[in-house]
Amino acid sequence: KKLGYIVGARLKSLKGSLAEKVQALGQAPCLADKTGEDSRKASVGSIAVDEKSRLVVSFSPLRARKDAHERQKMIAKVQKRLQNSGQIKPLVGKQGYRRFLKLDGKCQVQLDEQAVKKAAGWDGLHGVRTNLLEMPAGEVLEQYHGLWQVEDCFRVSKHGLRVRPIFHWTAGRIQAHVAICFMALCCVRHLMYRVKLQQGAMSAQAIRRALLSVQVSVYEDISTGHRYELPGRWQSEVEKLYKTMGVKLQGAARRLEGEGRAVKKP
Repeated sequence: KKLGYIVGARLKSLKGSLAEKVQALGQAPCLADKTGEDSRKASVGSIAVDEKSRLVVSFSPLRARKDAHERQKMIAKVQKRLQNSGQIKPLVGKQGYRRFLKLDGKCQVQLDEQAVKKAAGWDGLHGVRTNLLEMPAGEVLEQYHGLWQVEDCFRVSKHGLRVRPIFHWTAGRIQAHVAICFMALCCVRHLMYRVKLQQGAMSAQAIRRALLSVQVSVYEDISTGHRYELPGRWQSEVEKLYKTMGVKLQGAARRLEGEGRAVKKP
C-alpha cells in the first residue's frame, strides 16, 4: 500500500556481510579511561538492505555495558550449576542458557566459549528497519523511540477508560462505545500535555483520581423548595487541573438558580 514503516530489527539473526557491517559499528577503536571502562561514543549508522529498505543501527556504550553485565550474570549461573551435575537438565531446557552450552559425544555439558564471544559482538547495538530512505537516521530512531507513547495510550484506554472488555453485542453500540473511549483518550492526552507545560507532569491515572474526587451534594429546603449545592473535599491536584484549563473551581456552598416552589403547611 506504499506506506512508510519503521519496525524493530532482529540484528542477531542477521548473517554474512550484513551482520559484519552492523557489528562494525560497535567495534570502533576506543580509548580506555583510568577505570578501564569502555569509553566509545554513541554512534548511529545506516546500512542498505535492498533498494527499498535499510537498517538504521545505533551503538550505545551504556547499553553495551548493560548487555555484558547481564551475560556475565547468566554465565556465572551456568558455571555454578555445571559444578553440580544434578542441575544440568534445567539449564539445557532453557533457551537463555542453552545458547551458551554445547554437548559433546559423551553427553557432557560444557560452556561454549565461541557462543559467548559471538554474543559479545552484539553488545550495545540496536537497530530498526525502514523504507524511509530520505529521513535522517537520527530522526528514524527518534520516531521509533516514540513508540512508548502508543503503548501508553493502549494502557490508558484499557485500564483507565475501560475500552475493554466490551459488554455490548450490536455493531452500533460497540462502535459508539469505542468512539466515546477514543474521544475521552484525546481529552486525557490533551489535558496531560497542557498540565505538563503549565504545572508539571501528571499521569492519566492521577488526573482521573483527582477529577473523581470533585463531587457536589445537592440539598433542598423543604420549607421553601430552594435547592443548594455543597461541594465536597477534593484532592490538592484538582486546583492545578482547573487552573490549567482556565475553569473556576467552586468551593463554597451556593443556591442553585430558579425559584422555590410553594410548600403547603401541614
